[in-house]
Amino acid sequence: VAKTVRAVTLSGLTISNGFANSPIWGGGILNHGTLTVSNSTLSNNTANNDGGGIYNDGTLTVSSSSLSGNYAGYSGGGISNFGKLAVSGSTLSGNSAAQGGGGIENQGTATVSGSTLSGNSAAVQGGGIYDGSGTLTVSGSTLSGNSAVQGGGIYNYHGVLTVSGSTLSANVASSSGGGIYVSVGVYGTVTVKNSSSITGNTAPVGFGADAYNLGVLYLDSTSRIGILDGNPAVLI
Repeated sequence: VAKTVRAVTLSGLTISNGFANSPIWGGGILNHGTLTVSNSTLSNNTANNDGGGIYNDGTLTVSSSSLSGNYAGYSGGGISNFGKLAVSGSTLSGNSAAQGGGGIENQGTATVSGSTLSGNSAAVQGGGIYDGSGTLTVSGSTLSGNSAVQGGGIYNYHGVLTVSGSTLSANVASSSGGGIYVSVGVYGTVTVKNSSSITGNTAPVGFGADAYNLGVLYLDSTSRIGILDGNPAVLI
């Protein structure tokens, strides 16, 4: 397990088969400082709690990297973020979590751009991404083949989520919200804009194959949600 407390850059590295038991966060990397990870691979790392691949409560930048096969005993199979996170040009695949956020758990401020999240799974919520009470922007990215009980692609709890120019397809929820699940709450909102497409996802009939909205969901005229159940979208 690599620990960082100051400004550090990791480039061209492979971090695999790490195990976080004490502390219980960050199977591959535990970051409390300012960390940049570029052109690197994190695979098959395990954390007893959050952040199978990486746990961040500092400032983390991940670019042109691959996170695969990582596991969290609670949330954030690939990455668990409680600080500031930027992911770009990266692939998160086959990561899993026992609770939420198979690919990414966000409880801070995060941007995901030009990236692919595929084949990630969570036993409960947010197969691709779990957005708790943070702020998250997903742009120019693809989420496909992710799975969870609720929110196969993305589960938004009380976060402020923006999906821009992105595609969510072939994600699966066994209960509700195949593409996106928007939870009840006055604090969180979801905005889908800039030619985003949320179609071809799967959930039980009446429970939002593409989106299940119990909160507030904004949709612009250039974007498409195939099957939306729950509250109607607010057109912008």
